[in-house]
Amino acid sequence: MRPIIWSTADACGAPALQSWRETVDQSLYALAIESTDERFQARLEQASLGPARLSKLVAGAQSVRRTPRDIARTRDRPKLDIIAVREGTFHYRQYGREDVIKAGDCLLIDRSAPYWFEASASCSMTLALEHDWLARWTPDPRGLAARRIDGRQGWGHALSTILGTLEVDLVERLAVPGAALAEQIASLLVLACAPQHAPLH
Repeated sequence: MRPIIWSTADACGAPALQSWRETVDQSLYALAIESTDERFQARLEQASLGPARLSKLVAGAQSVRRTPRDIARTRDRPKLDIIAVREGTFHYRQYGREDVIKAGDCLLIDRSAPYWFEASASCSMTLALEHDWLARWTPDPRGLAARRIDGRQGWGHALSTILGTLEVDLVERLAVPGAALAEQIASLLVLACAPQHAPLH
């Protein structure tokens, strides 16, 4: 898949928001999106990374909900999204857990369950992984969801760094196959979500 770009550059405010809703619905998945930003604009870049789909999203402040109705409209296989925040903040809620992720942090969101987040004007990278594929690394992919991953320490730092380095327009020129890189990211995700134990003395 060659990189694809959608942008609201020719509009702003309400027309741009409506265009953004349609783009997300057609290119990502069903979501309910609201914004009070009178100058709202957004841009989405996408490309394949082996079995995963890489997306770069730049958008104005927005409130996003994934409702049971949206989930019922979904026809593709269950997926989880690794979200790496480059700029801005995301206040999210899923599976009864709630937190704020900031630039440098990561989050795994489960598309097959309702969630909500409110984001400031932001830039983020998202890697969509199928449940069954991620299950090769962990017996319970859903168990990793809805937990903030600190991007400043440990395996979370490694995960944040690799996702912070990726650019959609460079995917086709990587020195390694996209599938190999996707596997490395999946491994880092599981390591970053694993309980950390103090070293033995």
